[in-house]
Amino acid sequence: MFLIELFKKLNIKKGDVVSIVGAGGKTTLMFSIATELKDICKILICTTTKIFIPLKNQFDYFYIGDIPVDVVKNGRYLFGSSIKSKKILSILEEDILKYKPLFDIILIEADGARMKSIKGWKEHEPVVSSSTTKTIGVVDILNIGKVINEENVHNIEEFMDITGSTMLERINLSHIVSMINSPKGLFKNSIGEKIIYIPKNDPAAVNELLKSLNYSIKVVT
Repeated sequence: MFLIELFKKLNIKKGDVVSIVGAGGKTTLMFSIATELKDICKILICTTTKIFIPLKNQFDYFYIGDIPVDVVKNGRYLFGSSIKSKKILSILEEDILKYKPLFDIILIEADGARMKSIKGWKEHEPVVSSSTTKTIGVVDILNIGKVINEENVHNIEEFMDITGSTMLERINLSHIVSMINSPKGLFKNSIGEKIIYIPKNDPAAVNELLKSLNYSIKVVT
């Protein structure tokens, strides 16, 4: 079967600054988009939180602190302010503004979930750049049926508050819908076009989800 590239599904174009939020596949999505575009675009890959240093085949150039302006050509440029405990630390808004003219597309991991596939959001989360043109919310639909506990859910108190759920209840579609639609949920602090990306497709669950979402949100699977 012919597969449409992710960047086309998500309508990512030159000039876009894309902030990726949510849980259950943000980093994979970011590097997958960058890899699709690396031969035709100059891609800046960064975070406003922190990310683990990726495998060497996931980037072409790696800079900490500064990027020399005369080196930029097509490829994937991984960039951070510093490294601590094998993680790349966040850049500042001023860095995004500084480097935006040098790159065709900027991809930002703008949320953290501590390796968990679903989360609630604290007051300071997510950290979405003011330069953002598209906010992509990653939703793992396969969370449906999982138990709401500390092992499965990041920021569990906030998740229960947002979704109206309780400890040890099983996650259902209604909880997912509340997580997306709530002003304290997935698209809190979002800027630009709102897009939901569902990496692990369950057609029946996705169809039910579509019936309940805010009409202004685009869904890509």
